[in-house]
Amino acid sequence: MRSLALIRTALLALAAPAFLAAQPTQCSIAGQTYSAGTLNAANACQSCQPAVSTSNWTNLANGSTCNDNNACTTGDICTSGLCVGTPKICNDDNACTVDSCDASSGLCVFTPVNCNDGNICTTDSCNVVTGLCEHSPISCNDNNACTNDTCDPSSGCVYTEIECNDNNSCTADSCDVETGCHHTPVEDTTPCDDNSACTTNDACFSGVCTGTAISCDDGSFCTSDSCDPATGCQHADICSLPTSPFQVSYAANLNAGDSAINITNTGSTDPNDPTVPDSLCANIYTFDASEEMVSCCSCLVTPNALVSLSVQGDLISNTLSPATPTSVVVSIVATDAGAGLSTNCNAAVRGTPALGLSSWGTTLHALPSAPVTYGVTEDHFQPSTLSPAEYAHLTSFCGFINANGSGFGICKSCRTGGLGGAKK
Repeated sequence: MRSLALIRTALLALAAPAFLAAQPTQCSIAGQTYSAGTLNAANACQSCQPAVSTSNWTNLANGSTCNDNNACTTGDICTSGLCVGTPKICNDDNACTVDSCDASSGLCVFTPVNCNDGNICTTDSCNVVTGLCEHSPISCNDNNACTNDTCDPSSGCVYTEIECNDNNSCTADSCDVETGCHHTPVEDTTPCDDNSACTTNDACFSGVCTGTAISCDDGSFCTSDSCDPATGCQHADICSLPTSPFQVSYAANLNAGDSAINITNTGSTDPNDPTVPDSLCANIYTFDASEEMVSCCSCLVTPNALVSLSVQGDLISNTLSPATPTSVVVSIVATDAGAGLSTNCNAAVRGTPALGLSSWGTTLHALPSAPVTYGVTEDHFQPSTLSPAEYAHLTSFCGFINANGSGFGICKSCRTGGLGGAKK
């Protein structure tokens, strides 16, 4: 037994060197041979550890010191085969900078925020509290009242001379750098043109071009005379149909019964301004069948009023001649009485023609019956053309009646309200 033990010991002694000599001491990685303990040039947390692996890099133990070659980290240690350091803090507490660290030098870098908006008409800045860019307009004021100051985003301030021309030939235009435009009146009586066809002899007075108004009165009762600054005098016919101030009707069979005349004023009495609701004078001229004026009178008609006349009771009850006509022609000429309740109506005096007259008349007609009876009809007075000669005849003969008729030939004036025809 002792001999067997000695043999075993001898055999172990002989085998021990061969076993120790077989332990690896190098690593063969990616075709390269590395000695045990060699660090991976690409990873400071790996080394050749043949006892662990001869063909791959082996991670160093966690917590091993290393160098990540980054100057912006400190306390580098290995963690799971990676070299990890604590980043250096580079905060300057300024919201208007971008904070960073230079990895090669380890120095903090504070880069200002770029607030340039590319507009040279603004002053660009950054709010250190909010970090927002602010763009304030620059001032282009050249302290010259004779320029219009603006800014062009591409070229900067622009100073344009202001226009002081007031298009008034009666002023001398200039500009003062402190107070701006001045318009100094030229000498009075300097000739000018006010561009109005309604004036003549235009001249400057106190810086205003003033002309003397021309007269557009053509002497005709039947025209409304006015002036258009562009074209000059205008003469509108107001005596022709359908807006004539001259209206005519008749009344027949007055021996058999009465006829009535009703008159109103529509309000458009001013031929130069139909919007003015003036009163009008209804000037009434009555003729017998022989064309002789037997009476005349006038009455005031206010806007929208209704007045009336009885042919028997008002127009032929006080005729110039003793004979009482059995049929008459009644002519009415409307003239402007102005505003209010004027009492200046006079059929013997020529007035200003007025629009707005509307009148109706009744008359009797014999009916085909035995014995003879009469029917009443009513119709508008007929608007007619009034010539200046006819109007002169009407007013002058009425004036003759007033002056020489000893009170005869002056008919009664209108009464308020309407009348209807009557027959016997």
